[in-house]
Amino acid sequence: MTLTVDYPRPVPFVGRAAELARIEAAVRGLDAGRQRIVEVVGGPGTGKSRLIVEALSRADRPGTTVCAGSAAEAERRIPFHVFLHALGDEVAEHLGAKHPLWAVVAREGCGERLSVARYQLHRAWRRAVAARVGSGLVLVLDDLHWADPASAELIDHLVRYPVRGPLLLVLSGRPAAGPPRRARCAVDDPVPRCRITLDAPPPVAADPLAVLTDREREVAELALTGATTRLIARQLQVSPRTVDAHLMRIYRKLGVASRAALVCLLARTRGPAG
Repeated sequence: MTLTVDYPRPVPFVGRAAELARIEAAVRGLDAGRQRIVEVVGGPGTGKSRLIVEALSRADRPGTTVCAGSAAEAERRIPFHVFLHALGDEVAEHLGAKHPLWAVVAREGCGERLSVARYQLHRAWRRAVAARVGSGLVLVLDDLHWADPASAELIDHLVRYPVRGPLLLVLSGRPAAGPPRRARCAVDDPVPRCRITLDAPPPVAADPLAVLTDREREVAELALTGATTRLIARQLQVSPRTVDAHLMRIYRKLGVASRAALVCLLARTRGPAG
């Protein structure tokens, strides 16, 4: 898979295993050759964007392209801006301000009543998206609580009239506005979709090692110093296999999946070692 837009990943990703699995499953579901939708909803600071990037970086589906765009509060008056941001300059040339139907959107705005001209413009956008699907396209539309009205209307159109091909729409936003309202699919077979709601992460315990036994705490403390398994085994006078067994129990109790994640968790609660 190719990420055309990335987000910073300063520390190892910890937790959210169920949510990651749902997005990864949606990517694998593109093998069925039809459009799918994942909605990620959560308040500020809940890690929506980070979750999406982490899931897509783990997903392994050859031939799949990822295009990502995000809405911006300062650009809410630019029609279809989140799509222009995601799909790039080439689409802007064909469906941007020079398109003959663009003036209609500027004049009419958006509302419950859809004119023929606006509908035709939506169909043109749908064809532009379909032309990029290929063997698989993940289209990430982020920060939709700031989406311009035309983008929200177009997303509704893509729900009602799905692209015939392996397209995954990942729609992310805050719950107040969030992803657009749930439009009814215009075909008999509704678009497969799932909704992931993220709550604020729980506060980290003052001492996460409190749940460990004395020996597990010793192993964890040594791991924090960067000591290898063999070095920890030598210092504690046990076998490397015993150290690995302790580490697996530590990971399970603390909800992490690797030594790097363990070090990250401890560094967040007590600062870097040394």
